[in-house]
Amino acid sequence: PRRRLTAPPPAPPPAPAPLLRLSSWLRAALPGCSMPRDAGMDFGFLHRLDVPSSGLILCGTTFSGLLALRWQLDTYRIERQYAVWGHGAAASSLLEAAGRIDPRAHASERSLVAG
Repeated sequence: PRRRLTAPPPAPPPAPAPLLRLSSWLRAALPGCSMPRDAGMDFGFLHRLDVPSSGLILCGTTFSGLLALRWQLDTYRIERQYAVWGHGAAASSLLEAAGRIDPRAHASERSLVAG
């Protein structure tokens, strides 16, 4: 008799994980807060900081907190500090590198450091 060796059919791909909206995650993380449930107030979200890098999300958990954050953002009162770890050689005399982020670059994908 003839014999044939065949491979089993491929396994079906795993089902994709359901997408979780950020607002759903925030509601679950802050069950006592009403702001993440208010679509009229953008679910408490104010701004995504540093889109090209970490993408931290700035949000308020109360109406007054959201307005206070919005005022601080609109009047440039929110400051960011960065820590940078480098790879490779640097001059032994280099102790600190300081520079300001150019605010004109906010619409682009890159921030410019003015030195």
